[in-house]
Amino acid sequence: MPRALRVTLDAEGIRVLDEGIRVSVTYRSFRAPGKRFGRKRRISTGAVAISTKRLVATAGHIRLVNVALDDPRFRNLDIGVEHPGCLRIAFDPSDFNPNQSGRIECRFFTSKAEHIEKWIDLS
Repeated sequence: MPRALRVTLDAEGIRVLDEGIRVSVTYRSFRAPGKRFGRKRRISTGAVAISTKRLVATAGHIRLVNVALDDPRFRNLDIGVEHPGCLRIAFDPSDFNPNQSGRIECRFFTSKAEHIEKWIDLS
């Protein structure tokens, strides 16, 4: 996780954080300027964190999600434990960038998946 973002999360009060975990990002019917994918999957390492104020998820150098818990877009995220040890966060990228469309599905392989889902449900 980028240092500046980690400092922000620390100041907000981190509830759960897992870094250096395997992340699978699947793009479905994705369109953005200069990019079109019917289906594309990328695997990398990343991080997922929830603080008292926001949810942050990264894959490699890409910040996939950085949304406040009280932001209406947070409720549009499809978040759940797909199977033990796999947290899924899926969303329509146009909610965050009007130049993008389709669906992005992120799977974070972490032993903290159920714990993160619990904190999200409490938010």
